Amino acid sequence: LRGARYFTKFDIRWGYNNIRIKEGDEWKAAFITNRGLFEPLVMFFGLTNSPATFQTMMNELFSGLITRGVVIVYMDDILIFTKTLEEHRAVTKEVLRI
Repeated sequence: LRGARYFTKFDIRWGYNNIRIKEGDEWKAAFITNRGLFEPLVMFFGLTNSPATFQTMMNELFSGLITRGVVIVYMDDILIFTKTLEEHRAVTKEVLRI
């Protein structure tokens, strides 16, 4: 963050719900309610590996920007930090394209 003058923070809404549970493994996250058996198709809060899986996915998606030193990703939060406004606009557009 040293030397950065421009900052933008994004919070991804429903982050875990964007990750599909592997087909055939839905039963591993199944639970019973008063309305019957539910086998979720996407990851949700409370699963043991949800945080690690989500962080790994985010690190892979943003690896280029992380390596360039203009983005920090922590779970569903993305921090963009740059020295110039021009660079900030370019990096922000790149993040939004991902």
